[in-house]
Amino acid sequence: MLDNFEQVVAAAPLVTQLLGAAAGVKAVVTSRAVLHVYGEHEFPTPPLQLPDIHHLPPLTALEGYSAVELFVERAQAVQPRFELTEANARPVAEICAWLDGLPLAIEMAAARIRWHAPPLLLAQLRSRLEGLTGGPLDLTPRQQTLRGAIAWSHDLLTAEERDLFQHLAVFVESCTVQAVAAIWGQRDAERTHSLLRSLVDKSLLRVEVSGDAVDRFAMLETIREYALEQLQHTGLRDAVRARHADYFLQRIETLSPYVRRGSERQIATLAEIDADYANMRAAMQWAIESATDPVLGLRFAVALNHYWETRGYYGQAHRLSLGALARATEPSALRGQVLAQTSLTAHWLGDHARAMALLQEAIAIYEQLGDEDGLAFALQHLGIQYGMQRDYAAAAQQFQRALEIYRRLAKPDSLAGTLGNLGLALLRAHETTRAREALTEALAVNRGLGDLNAIGHNLQNLAEIARAQAEWEQAEKLLRQALAAFKQIGHQRSIGHAVRELGEVMIECGQHAQGVRLLAVAQAMYAAIGVQADERAGREGEAMLDRARAALGHEQVERLCAEGTAMPLYTVWESLRLA
Repeated sequence: MLDNFEQVVAAAPLVTQLLGAAAGVKAVVTSRAVLHVYGEHEFPTPPLQLPDIHHLPPLTALEGYSAVELFVERAQAVQPRFELTEANARPVAEICAWLDGLPLAIEMAAARIRWHAPPLLLAQLRSRLEGLTGGPLDLTPRQQTLRGAIAWSHDLLTAEERDLFQHLAVFVESCTVQAVAAIWGQRDAERTHSLLRSLVDKSLLRVEVSGDAVDRFAMLETIREYALEQLQHTGLRDAVRARHADYFLQRIETLSPYVRRGSERQIATLAEIDADYANMRAAMQWAIESATDPVLGLRFAVALNHYWETRGYYGQAHRLSLGALARATEPSALRGQVLAQTSLTAHWLGDHARAMALLQEAIAIYEQLGDEDGLAFALQHLGIQYGMQRDYAAAAQQFQRALEIYRRLAKPDSLAGTLGNLGLALLRAHETTRAREALTEALAVNRGLGDLNAIGHNLQNLAEIARAQAEWEQAEKLLRQALAAFKQIGHQRSIGHAVRELGEVMIECGQHAQGVRLLAVAQAMYAAIGVQADERAGREGEAMLDRARAALGHEQVERLCAEGTAMPLYTVWESLRLA
């Protein structure tokens, strides 16, 4: 039995010689570094099992997670009356998650229950490394502090490995070999990959193999905090963060055009951005707070806009975009674009006064610059805002102005979006024939572009025309097609809208139970992404629920609403045969 073998890993060949000379002997070795000898069988010891703190399980299930179980056991060793309760379950689970499920860290934290209740302890654990000291005295000095435990592994690295380890600190969640090689001073990708694997072998890094067989590397947050400290000591922290921001800005600017173009490429692009979004968001935050060039934040906001909208990240989009605008105040086409798109997120989040103020500033900038393309972009957003205020004639007028500019500039993607918005405004103004013409043209252009998001919206709006003319079967068919498009790209807000409208159609057709469930599903989706349904949709939804109550009774409708609120999206797809 050989414990802590990492400190004498060069002696590994002696172990294999011993085993070769004594056939009945086996060796059990604990080590922070893989031995890389013949006959070695690895048994990785991952962090302890953690609950999902965003969807915390019931108390009885929570006690079964190994991280929570260890915390309770060690807390009871210093405070025998301590027990997991409904009152302290969440802070205990969050402490375990904050500490990455690391046994040593959890033991040290639990020992402090002698002085602090879990909520206060969680508040005090701002720094994992500074906050956790004082392990049992019968342990070695390095095991008595979390910092010492990580430093022990760090001190075993070569100079080149230490340099790489420090650079990895700027990545959030995970990263690819290509990203690391670019940010680590354009090093050779093959050599970078080899050293990354070495850090995995030494338990300072984890490797994640995704479905497309692309390796991604990730650090536990506790280890990343130590790596950031080491990077800070070198004096290179700002330079490395700047390279990180430049790399991910170039990446999102390259990928951004494909978020709204071409079905297969669109889906693949969204998946690529999903994998790197945590890094992109962190890079944008750094650009807002620390970059020498204030325009970097605006460039991030423009490049991420369609992705934010597709994924329903309205709160993040609004906060980060306002931060970028506060940093870069000089009038420019770029600032105008961010003002216009931020006005829309303000509307979705219910801040209508700020939305209009942002948009008026954008229009003033574009008029000052004589920028026709930008002006059309802002006019589109102005039309949307008039539409939200139910002034559909004014909305149609703005869309018509933008449409004339886009036809003159021959911009098919912008033209299609404007046609779709014009069609919706005309529909709301009860000009059904003109609305159908505009939406049909928009659908044809978007199908040529392969924009699934826009295709779904066009189908959804054509379904509303069918509803207005009591063509229920056609309306349901169009809404199902729209949902299929939104499902492919995971557009949360649009899925919510289409599900709600399909629920209303089903109630109108007498399928009350299914319709009520779908209305509740939509409401739960809105709440999850922080979006408010507009007043008209809210009134229509309540009217449909009243109709269902008249048919099924109040209690039955309440039960169906509860079922819909708790229904996972995959169950919705199965019930609609869209799985």
